[in-house]
Amino acid sequence: VDTELKHFKATEFRLFLLYVGPFFFKNFLNDELYKHFLLLHFSIYVLSSSNHEALYTNAQRCIEIFVYDMKRIFSNRAMTYNVHVLLHLHDFVLKHGNLNKFSTFGFENHLHHIKKRIRVTRHIFRHVLNQCFTLRNICISDCVSDLFFSSKSPNNCAIVNGCIIKVDKTESDSVSGYELVFRDELYSFPYSSRFLGIGYYNLSRSFVIGRP
Repeated sequence: VDTELKHFKATEFRLFLLYVGPFFFKNFLNDELYKHFLLLHFSIYVLSSSNHEALYTNAQRCIEIFVYDMKRIFSNRAMTYNVHVLLHLHDFVLKHGNLNKFSTFGFENHLHHIKKRIRVTRHIFRHVLNQCFTLRNICISDCVSDLFFSSKSPNNCAIVNGCIIKVDKTESDSVSGYELVFRDELYSFPYSSRFLGIGYYNLSRSFVIGRP
């Protein structure tokens, strides 16, 4: 596991923190560690969205408990600067907007595109600069591609007309499928995952048709 973690990118850690972790760790960690993880998951998930502003104060309280328990569970060595900075996230969000508005993931994705275009070993900085200008011109001149829906698993779920659906059929001007209805929460600590729309869903008989 440690060998694999060394190769994880920030986006992969984010995937585990916000989406995969609450389900994956449910039967993998003991109760204390799982609840400790959920404190961070809940708070970061809330602070990453403008749709949950009513829960921002709750998120701050979760972060405070998470940081306090970090020392108790993992000793003083775990109390790094990065852990301390978590205490200030709430203030940053109130000042600059949700976390996605000032995160660096956009830079990481852009760097990925630049690295793929590098073909020389000499004068590499000049080459990188030229590629930056090329990418900028492409972004300015090219139109954004149309939104693409798929009916093939596992990429066949989407939000259409405000409903979560399992895509059954796609056409050039419409998409259709069966609605997924919330059945039960995934976790109840520190707050119910129902508030975030996270949980178990059932496939209903309601058929939804909408335009991409």
